[in-house]
Amino acid sequence: FGREHGERMRLYNHMLTAGCLIEDSGEGRVVLGPDLEPWMLFTLSRRDVETVHHGVGLVAEQLFAAGARKVLLPFGGLPEIDGPDELGKIEQRKHVKRDVELMTVHIMSTCKMAAAPEAGPCDERGMLRNVPGLAIADASAIPSSIGVNPMETIVALALRNSDLWSDALRRGLH
Repeated sequence: FGREHGERMRLYNHMLTAGCLIEDSGEGRVVLGPDLEPWMLFTLSRRDVETVHHGVGLVAEQLFAAGARKVLLPFGGLPEIDGPDELGKIEQRKHVKRDVELMTVHIMSTCKMAAAPEAGPCDERGMLRNVPGLAIADASAIPSSIGVNPMETIVALALRNSDLWSDALRRGLH
């Protein structure tokens, strides 16, 4: 690991993790991977790359204002900055998506509801169009990213759709 890694580990109890949430505008899809498990693929838009740089800059600025002496960054070629006087390096670096390290925690819209079949695999009630009787009731049915934790939206959507599904069953519609 080297000397630098050992130094960072020694300081581990003096570190914290912070991040910025962005509402993405890119597109993704789910495919079957070579391990026969679902893989999620996502393409960052130009706007997303710019938003990530801006958000990381704001978080770094807040950390320095709170007393941080160094901020580790998710950028290839700019892994850290050592003070608020180096914040400009984030905007000055070339903004390219291939060297930004990201993660996601709220995956949405992989099986989205839409009025038109070409716009999404589920109808407006979350019923999968090509599999009769199969309903989707999680974040994958949300038509687009909402930019925040989707828990309350999922609950509201599931309650709404379950009322629509049970009403359709009572009337003999599917």
